Amino acid sequence: MILQAKLGIGLVLAQQGGGSVHLLNASASELWQLYQVSDDEVDVRPLIQKLIVDYGLSKEVASSHVEALLLHWQQNGLVKASLEQPETSFAKVRDWVVVPAFPDTVRSMTITVKLADLCFGLFVEDAQLTQRLTILLSSVLVIDTERLAHHLVLTGNAIQWVLSINEQPEATGQGLENALTNVLHTLIDLACQAEERLLVIHGAGLRLTDDRGLLLIAPGGSGKTTLATALNAQGYGLLSDDVVPVTMTGKLLGLRTPICLKSGSWPIVTPYRPDLGSTECLVRYGQTVRYLPPLGNSNSGSIPLGLLLFPCYQPGSVPHCKALSPEEAFQYIIEAEAVIRNLTQAKLDALANWVSSVPAYALNYPDLDSALALVQQQVDHLSSTETLL
Repeated sequence: MILQAKLGIGLVLAQQGGGSVHLLNASASELWQLYQVSDDEVDVRPLIQKLIVDYGLSKEVASSHVEALLLHWQQNGLVKASLEQPETSFAKVRDWVVVPAFPDTVRSMTITVKLADLCFGLFVEDAQLTQRLTILLSSVLVIDTERLAHHLVLTGNAIQWVLSINEQPEATGQGLENALTNVLHTLIDLACQAEERLLVIHGAGLRLTDDRGLLLIAPGGSGKTTLATALNAQGYGLLSDDVVPVTMTGKLLGLRTPICLKSGSWPIVTPYRPDLGSTECLVRYGQTVRYLPPLGNSNSGSIPLGLLLFPCYQPGSVPHCKALSPEEAFQYIIEAEAVIRNLTQAKLDALANWVSSVPAYALNYPDLDSALALVQQQVDHLSSTETLL
């Protein structure tokens, strides 16, 4: 006899008198409730129909998922092995999975990556997707054996796929490009959402030669990624080109994910990164982009902030730099859509102290060369000031 109990949105199952329990998530629980045995025969038609209706699967693909699920339940003693399965045309290979990820996939990680000092395991079912993700994530691949913060499972193939986080379905989609970009941005979101973050900056982060951090903060479309790419090519270590998590103690964490460059920036960036043309074009959110691995060694660990810069591209303008008060700098940070959550008095005090602790400047520039010169000017000024002190 199988015992069952409701637990949150799932079910806990156990054999009466047994010593093991099995937890089903919401999707598997719904299928379990539909599972019926009549006259010692399994009626799988309601399960197949639910997958067809809820997930838009073909009958053949839905049947293959039900077969796999029943086999899994049978192996765990929840379904009698002697029950005869009705005749149906099962696919030989599963196209994608809508039931919970099986425990053995968690132990079979094919890729381990590290972002913002957190390790993530990524199991990929399809060989083509594994190869492409390994190339895309080359800058964050590690062989660390430390505890994983999360594990991700990408089942299916380049035609149709499902992405799960910690055995809970997160996203489904079609197409290789969508699969690649979804995995990348899911990893970035997970790295940035840890509870201990003081805030997440919408901007590019770089490492100075003295191992302090430089932040380029500006709204989207301002050219900060182009500027960060050129600075990285000139020897500045790259933390991230778009978002930078900040610890509760005010230190910057590196994501080291590939730089995402839109087509408009390609002619400008190519003189600094001639290898840009050899990278493949992908479509991300309707825009054609190229993902470029950052140069230099991996930037692990947290680093203190040294300089805040707020760049603004203004064609035809005279390059200039303006020192900002802490109040002005904080306003710029807010306008750039920084993410600040769960504010407390202590956290607000920490934010104010963090912004006030370093020099901040607004940079206006008409072209990339003048922007690089302005940045170098402020970095040199920071170094000379430190030397005098």
